Amino acid sequence: MKTLCLVLALLLVYTSVAYCVSWDEDKRPYIERFREIEAAYKQRFLDSQKKKKEAEMPSSKRAAEAKRKQEEAQRIQDAVDEQLNNNMKERLSYTEQIVNSLIY
Repeated sequence: MKTLCLVLALLLVYTSVAYCVSWDEDKRPYIERFREIEAAYKQRFLDSQKKKKEAEMPSSKRAAEAKRKQEEAQRIQDAVDEQLNNNMKERLSYTEQIVNSLIY
């Protein structure tokens, strides 16, 4: 009898604690939480596949890809510098026109 009362008391405590814990948990539908968790696992899997692929890639190929990325970055930087230079020339020309119109 004592064992039965103890088991029932423990069951009551467990269910009340479980109810309190579940009361504070996320109220979103299960499918939304599942999709969120699934997306996280999928992203983790894709990241691990990417790392594995990079590890399998020969060092010469990695070096060539790094060089290609560096050249692309340099081309972009050169284009930005050229655009900035052109903008500065246009501003200088515009300023000269204003100064000349004020002088004459």
